[in-house]
Amino acid sequence: MTDPVSYASYRAAVAKLLIANFARWHRMSPEEFAEKKLRMPGDHGSTKRFTFDFFPPQREMFTEIFNPRNREVVFKMASRLTKTMTVLGAIGYCIAEAPRKILVMWPKIGDSEEWSKKHLMGELVDPTECLNGVLSDGRGRRLASNTILSKIFPGGYISMFGANVPGDFRRAKGNFLYADEIDAIAIAE
Repeated sequence: MTDPVSYASYRAAVAKLLIANFARWHRMSPEEFAEKKLRMPGDHGSTKRFTFDFFPPQREMFTEIFNPRNREVVFKMASRLTKTMTVLGAIGYCIAEAPRKILVMWPKIGDSEEWSKKHLMGELVDPTECLNGVLSDGRGRRLASNTILSKIFPGGYISMFGANVPGDFRRAKGNFLYADEIDAIAIAE
């Protein structure tokens, strides 16, 4: 390069890229992610900030999911007590801040499909900007590699299946399992 202006701008661009690529990465705590990044669907397509103040016991439920001493966390509770949003927040954290292999199991495959469309995409990904960018191509369309029951994101994936499909159940590999309505799973003997 003989033009000093172009060479200087080239060096500045390379320096900027190096700084951006080797900068320290700060991982938010799960609780910080929920309060700062997580959004919930609001009225008429708007979104609202997630807060533990709506139902204070939810904070402990959420933090216990990420407690390293726990291998299993069980919520035995009535319907409509924020269990779904607690689990969606944990999955959102796993996608955005701590990527891993996530498994979601329902009693039937149809339940998994409905949960994927209505809850995962409709209540978690679409309202939350940092997740929407990870599971879409930036123009509002979904990535071709993502289907209703399988979604790939940088560093991990989420796979949803029904307990009534033994092949899917046997092939499932992951380190974060969410199983819902386990009392409705029929065990073949």
